[in-house]
Amino acid sequence: MKPITTRGIVLRLIKYSETSVILNVYTEEAGLQSYILRGIRKKNNKTGMAVVQPMTLVELLSTVSVKSSLHPIREIRPLSVYESIPYNPVKSSVLFFLNEILCQVLMEESENRPLFSFLFYSMEFFDQYEGPLANFHLLFLLQLSRYLGIFPQNNYHPDCPYFDRIQGCFSPYKNSALTDADTEDSGKWLSQLLQTPYDKLSTLRVPYNTRLALNAHIIAYYQYHIPGFREIKSLEVIQMVLND
Repeated sequence: MKPITTRGIVLRLIKYSETSVILNVYTEEAGLQSYILRGIRKKNNKTGMAVVQPMTLVELLSTVSVKSSLHPIREIRPLSVYESIPYNPVKSSVLFFLNEILCQVLMEESENRPLFSFLFYSMEFFDQYEGPLANFHLLFLLQLSRYLGIFPQNNYHPDCPYFDRIQGCFSPYKNSALTDADTEDSGKWLSQLLQTPYDKLSTLRVPYNTRLALNAHIIAYYQYHIPGFREIKSLEVIQMVLND
């Protein structure tokens, strides 16, 4: 066994005993890993449960053994502590939604530094962002798809305005692969999102009904291209919260 220090993003917290928890953490050094953290639930524990809540950015020291898939954490501390998310119900709801998706798509138990850096930066950006919140999750999911190897081809044109989620590109025709909510307008906005960086997020003013259609498109796209991708239970909540 050898000690390893790594940055990570907590994805899932499971109560293991009266004093311990199991954590699923997406790490910079080794991708998705499972850890046991003993004593964290004791009343006199100085670390506190806030450090291990889902989507928390942490640094941890663990002992890794090839004989076990559950590694003990020796030390854990927060990194880049969120300043706005815990106190903003809309941001908290968006983070809950993104956490549900990340728990389904981050499955590789191997290092992927570009993906980790994207996730870490995205969470820091979202916490500091002070502009309209309604479209961040759309932009995040589209940019995430690049690191998952399923980034859509942005071949949008007024004569080719419909997004085909099976082919992952725009088509001149509506067909059975598309949702009923698909319109030329949603295709235009999807194309715009595909080429918008985070620092231009505040310039987007996607109409509410179009945003609903895009929600459906992107989730359906993930479901088709990622094996085992299940229904997102928090989708309805995010649509209600982001109703401006």
